[in-house]
Amino acid sequence: MLVAYPTSIASLTNAIGTSNGIAIHHAIPTAANTFRAVINAPALALGASYSIPVAVYAVNR
Repeated sequence: MLVAYPTSIASLTNAIGTSNGIAIHHAIPTAANTFRAVINAPALALGASYSIPVAVYAVNR
């Protein structure tokens, strides 16, 4: 299982520090050293993209 954690709180909040409503989920490996994750960001237009710095950890059960 992959877990992605944002490393910069500034990328998830607006200028006054309140949440932008962004969620990261479905981190899926696609190739060696590469993965894709779904980011929900209500303020984005359909088909737009957004990126944030994250740390990714592999968790073995």
